[in-house]
Amino acid sequence: MPVALVIAPRFDNATEYSYDWSREAVEILKHGGYTVIDLGGGTVRRRDVEEKIRNADMVVFYNHGTEDALWG
Repeated sequence: MPVALVIAPRFDNATEYSYDWSREAVEILKHGGYTVIDLGGGTVRRRDVEEKIRNADMVVFYNHGTEDALWG
């Protein structure tokens, strides 16, 4: 089964919106046959990402956004 790593820190208003969006992505991936490694909520540490990314077939990253958009 393919592995998807979802990275979605949540530490301020802008990341709160993006984190909420990431919850839908996690569910879609799970129903699409992926094993999901979910690094969502709170502060995401670099060492955790570096450790998990080695085994991921797909990486989904959320950071800042608003209710109707993700910021690039």
